[in-house]
Amino acid sequence: MEKVLEDFLWYLQAERKMSPATLSAYKGDLQLWKECQLDWDSSKPILKEDITAALEAFDEHEFKASTSARKIAALRSVFRYRALFQPEWASLSDYLPSAKEDLPFPKALDVGEIKEFLEIEIDGLFGLKRKRALRNRALLELLYASGLRVTEAAELCWSHIDEDQGVLRIIGKGQKERFVPYSGRAFSWVEKYRDEVREDWAEGATLKFKDTVFLSHLSKGLTRMAIWKIVRQRSLECGIDDVHPHMLRHSFATHLLKGGADVRIVQMLLGHSSLNTTERYLKIDDSELKEIFATLHPLND
Repeated sequence: MEKVLEDFLWYLQAERKMSPATLSAYKGDLQLWKECQLDWDSSKPILKEDITAALEAFDEHEFKASTSARKIAALRSVFRYRALFQPEWASLSDYLPSAKEDLPFPKALDVGEIKEFLEIEIDGLFGLKRKRALRNRALLELLYASGLRVTEAAELCWSHIDEDQGVLRIIGKGQKERFVPYSGRAFSWVEKYRDEVREDWAEGATLKFKDTVFLSHLSKGLTRMAIWKIVRQRSLECGIDDVHPHMLRHSFATHLLKGGADVRIVQMLLGHSSLNTTERYLKIDDSELKEIFATLHPLND
């Protein structure tokens, strides 16, 4: 990454005469896209579905329109730069929105797909494969059950789980605190993982990870990238295409709203600072609109 970034920043300075302040902003913007799991420095052009997933992750940051536009412009610039040497990168800019309002609508799995996605087979597995499967089942169940962001799941601590109240204490963006319920089903898997797996893995953990819920077999906390890989691998295993961690969060919100939850309650559970961000989940397609009309209109004979 450092070589590509260094060359790109030199290009902006030498060819486009950008100021040091602008170069510093571009560097920060591109590092943010890395956090959204967009591998813009890959030797091969990235896929459309990876751009879509990154844009959905980007949308979670709730930037102001002007900030959002600048960060998208930085990504468009790096695509154009890569196209100077690999022409196939040029078309990737077509998948980027022209404004924040054009960001892709968050996709959600339906309930049947969620059930299939979470149904990781444990029986018949032994050793490290069984331990990883138990951890992954607990992780995915909790991501969906509580609508957690990837970072929130990675940084979740045992001391933040209130078993008496059945809630998680989440430290979200800007160190904002919120309390999110978890389902009995999800926590039953967390307990299985704790009792069969984590207690062994935690023995070798440093003080930094002693309280971390989700560990690797190396006794370290799972990174954001590791969680993305777990979700992608499960997507391949169950044959449900292009699932990423944010899709589980989107599904959590969509299913609550379709079940009749108040949008402000969902806003609180998701930790959105703006109600406008949550209201995007209220989008209803034409087929659903017709179904609602046919079911609820009192004189629809």
